[in-house]
Amino acid sequence: MPATPGTTQLYAAGLQKWQRGLLPVTTAGCLKALLVDASYTPNMETHTNLTHITNEVYGDDWPEGGVTLTGVDVTIDTSNDRCQIGFAAINVTPASVAGGKRLVIYHALPPADADKTLFALITFTTALSPVYGPIAIAAPDGMFRTGY
Repeated sequence: MPATPGTTQLYAAGLQKWQRGLLPVTTAGCLKALLVDASYTPNMETHTNLTHITNEVYGDDWPEGGVTLTGVDVTIDTSNDRCQIGFAAINVTPASVAGGKRLVIYHALPPADADKTLFALITFTTALSPVYGPIAIAAPDGMFRTGY
């Protein structure tokens, strides 16, 4: 599956916890992804947990609160001198959402929304707006990568 075009940003709180070993991104069921529309204005420093997220979109088989990411892995690409975090392609059918412009990735294991740390935000080039159709999101080269 080709990549879903967009840009990735990391939330400061999630990045800090991950670097300190407090956000186990590769643990099964740890990360979830939900869709928000373009009216959500992200603040990568002050938005720290799920209570800061507004304008979520969902419908049919795309659930409120999003989907659990599978196949999350941290890999080293020695050919290009970089580390990357990726996930298995997301495929949900049927889904009816209006204007899914951003994918918010967050730590799903704590029970309270105030404890669910925001990790990454992918802003799509074109909003996802299926009407009882498929949502397919892929990041074959990683959700994000950083050089070393």
